[in-house]
Amino acid sequence: MHNIHLPNVFVLRSMKKIAVILLIYLLAAKHSSAQYFERVYQGLNLSYIGSLDNTIDSGFIICGTQDGGFLMKIKGDGDLDWTSRDSGNVQHSAAVIQNSNGHFVVIGSCNSLQYNSEAIVATYDASGDPITYFRIPPPDGWGAWGTTITRSPDRTQDHYCYYVDGFTSDNAYYLDNQVEIAGDMTVIGLNSITMDNNSNYYTAGNLAFDMDSLFNWHNNVLVLSSNHFPRNEYFFDTDISSAAITDDGGVLLAGLYDSVGTKYLRLMKFDAGANLLWDTYFSDSDIYSVNQVMQTSDGGFAILCGADTGNNMHIAFIKADASGNPSWKQDYFGSGTSVPRNFVQLDNGYAILGSSAGDPYLIRADSLGRTNTTAVPESTSQSLGIEIYPNPSNGIVYLSFANAQVKSRHFSVYDLAGREVFQQQVLENQSRFDLSFLARGVYQVRFAPDGEEPKSIKLLIQ
Repeated sequence: MHNIHLPNVFVLRSMKKIAVILLIYLLAAKHSSAQYFERVYQGLNLSYIGSLDNTIDSGFIICGTQDGGFLMKIKGDGDLDWTSRDSGNVQHSAAVIQNSNGHFVVIGSCNSLQYNSEAIVATYDASGDPITYFRIPPPDGWGAWGTTITRSPDRTQDHYCYYVDGFTSDNAYYLDNQVEIAGDMTVIGLNSITMDNNSNYYTAGNLAFDMDSLFNWHNNVLVLSSNHFPRNEYFFDTDISSAAITDDGGVLLAGLYDSVGTKYLRLMKFDAGANLLWDTYFSDSDIYSVNQVMQTSDGGFAILCGADTGNNMHIAFIKADASGNPSWKQDYFGSGTSVPRNFVQLDNGYAILGSSAGDPYLIRADSLGRTNTTAVPESTSQSLGIEIYPNPSNGIVYLSFANAQVKSRHFSVYDLAGREVFQQQVLENQSRFDLSFLARGVYQVRFAPDGEEPKSIKLLIQ
């Protein structure tokens, strides 16, 4: 009897051992560090790039317009999963979220037989196939257009906003609960909505000019709406671009203040009763727009901006502490002119959507805004004993190696999609390379001296 069962016991023990090893492997894979990247998705020919949301399966969803509504699903590592086009019902897709059911909800606009346009809310399944449509005609006016949508962190609730173009002076932005955000002939726009899991929300919009209670005219009027307090107008010399709910039930506002050419990023913190707690500025001459602000898990704030350094438009991502003081800043250049759209906070960092030379530009960064922590480590020229100049460059690049003992070095250039676009062996301590054939943007220059691990430096070609 024992001789009969011994082989089975051995097999059972072996199978248990294999199962334990497999479980350890799966747990290690699950908890391994994420892949950080910058990826430009070329050739999609989108006429408009809307917004980004992270998805339940750890990927990303992006909406836009490509002869109608357009969705693209991105895997967590940046690879394209699928695309879906809805030209029959949606004319323009402005923003997208994924809800707790796994469905994608898009706010946008559609053609109308009666009006110039109607706002539309479209729902799609997890594969991008349409489920439902809900049209929103203007209550009185020429047309309505969907503008933005947000969701609660637990994905169970959402708010969307649409714009109504009135016949005379009744232009207005409305939430889906019919709350009027900002409305008269001087409205600039509703800039943001943010909400929490308790159905609390804030919106921020700007008026070009308006009158206070003393009949004084002001520019840059902030219209702040919330279910914490009634709709209020605040008169600032600052364009307020974004509002974010904070952990204490208050709101943080972010905007750009321009004082005779000196630009300041301005952050204002209000409590739940709309009382101003603090107001801080810090100078950054590169910033030309503030797109979004969000409170981060450490109690600080992340701010997405547009920046320009000598006709080189790019994305700037700034982290501030809980008092509004800047902690760090990261710049992302894409492949040519790049502008920001929106960002989401992840468990291990951030995902940022932009437009680069008209193409979707997705950045997955760690908690310090870096995108290369799991790839070849980035170094400074000094730490490598290398000079690469000029940087930024017009394409003509010079290399100078301090270590004359290394006789052979491999020099490679990679674009943001991870493709090698140039490579050459370098035998001299001083060399000149012509990279002017490359498009403007950020590249990763990798060096692999004999017998050493490769290291890299970012190179900007203007």
